[in-house]
Amino acid sequence: MPIFVQPTNAGNAASPIVIPQPAPLNHTDVTWTSAGGAVTLLSNWQSFNAGILVRKGLLGLGMPDYTFYADQSPAYDGEIIRGVRANPKEITIPIHVYGRDRPECLDIFHALVDDFDPQAGMGQIRISEADGSYRTIGAYYSTGLEGQDDDDAWGRTWMSAAIVFRVPSPFWEGEEYRVTWELAGTPGAFYPILPLKVKDSQITGEVTAKNVGNVRAFPIWESSGPYASFTAANQSIDQQFFISKALILGDTSVVDARQGIKSAYLNGTTNLWEWMDIDSQLLALEPGDNDVVLTAPAATSDSKVTMRYRPRWKTAY
Repeated sequence: MPIFVQPTNAGNAASPIVIPQPAPLNHTDVTWTSAGGAVTLLSNWQSFNAGILVRKGLLGLGMPDYTFYADQSPAYDGEIIRGVRANPKEITIPIHVYGRDRPECLDIFHALVDDFDPQAGMGQIRISEADGSYRTIGAYYSTGLEGQDDDDAWGRTWMSAAIVFRVPSPFWEGEEYRVTWELAGTPGAFYPILPLKVKDSQITGEVTAKNVGNVRAFPIWESSGPYASFTAANQSIDQQFFISKALILGDTSVVDARQGIKSAYLNGTTNLWEWMDIDSQLLALEPGDNDVVLTAPAATSDSKVTMRYRPRWKTAY
């Protein structure tokens, strides 16, 4: 009997991808990664000779604010809420730059000017805890380094500034999680749906996909042939997508449900929208458990399905 199994994970728990992290400190770290990939530790107070430190007064690390869409009627009091949307936000990070001499202070300042350049593209703020966990958010530098030549903000070897970042998406992302399902056993021709092994004592066509964040997440689905077609459905929110194109051994389809991307490609080049059902919806994952059904007729032991996603959070901690 062919079954999908999770060969590397215990039960159904998603396992985080191991990403190299800097050695944890005994405090919260604030890091900026520029659009070009340069990483700057803004909370660099472990060096007392020169560097950058984050001062008190960070703003924007908590919940976003929301816009309510409502209807009012002259026939009754109050209003009817039709929808709620999380707004873009601003994050303020007060910093202090210091150097052993004037040239060193200016070198640090000039490096920040280059790394914060918003015309180079979106960067990333990361808040890291002492245990190595972290959350990130995409951001653009907005204001703060215009220059304020007074005794309270600028000296020969130091400067203070409140850096304001514009954040398009108000939710923070955690470590990427990945779950892989494969066939076990020899597939039979009469199995149109490949069951998934959920527990040792239960074989079914469903699997529980857990979103560990507290905001809806948008996964990437990668499936490897061979199979005749592929369907992924989240029964918890009544969404599914169906790809009618058959894949041969060595083919890989990638369906990316992330906001602002929404793409589907075969082998990285062929657009799969032509073979997707007109009613297809690229699956989201609600916070908590999601009942997911995967269907892949004519799959073999070489077939594989991988779901990966970054959980999203309302706050930085």
